[in-house]
Amino acid sequence: MAELDITPWLARIAAAKTRKEILVIMEEFRVLSWSDEQCSTVAKLYMRLLLALPDDGSGAVIPATAGGA
Repeated sequence: MAELDITPWLARIAAAKTRKEILVIMEEFRVLSWSDEQCSTVAKLYMRLLLALPDDGSGAVIPATAGGA
């Protein structure tokens, strides 16, 4: 089975402006068949963006101790 192209997904996640938007994209992403490496790549981007975006009430809240503190 051929691997799915992750590039458009990374672009969509990176372009998201709110945590809610990221969560919607991730919900679409998670049901597809991805390799462990692809999931890891998306997870790293996802976490960096969640740390950078303000809380928008979506429930995607990062603990105050995140980021190595």
